[in-house]
Amino acid sequence: MQKDDDNDIRYHDLLKIARKRRRIRKLLLNTSVRDDDDEPHSEVQYILMSNKLERMKSDIKEIRDTLKKGYLTRDQFMPVKLTVYGMSAAIVISVVSALVWYVLKGH
Repeated sequence: MQKDDDNDIRYHDLLKIARKRRRIRKLLLNTSVRDDDDEPHSEVQYILMSNKLERMKSDIKEIRDTLKKGYLTRDQFMPVKLTVYGMSAAIVISVVSALVWYVLKGH
């Protein structure tokens, strides 16, 4: 999993790209675009959210792969559970029966 600080493209680089796109669009459309418009920031936010979404998808895929490889399902765990519970019950029954026998024998 990656941290947000490890982005290959920084916020300011994305902002420059968005401003260049605005200038190109302005030249192509031959219209005036206000300088105080928040459009570049929204484009940058969209790109950042898109990058985060892609990282989240890869993280989820990595977690799913880890779960498939490293963990047991309930069906696979059931025989182990029954064996451990059975052996634990046998040990508890033998200890309790030894104590009862010791008390009834009268020392």
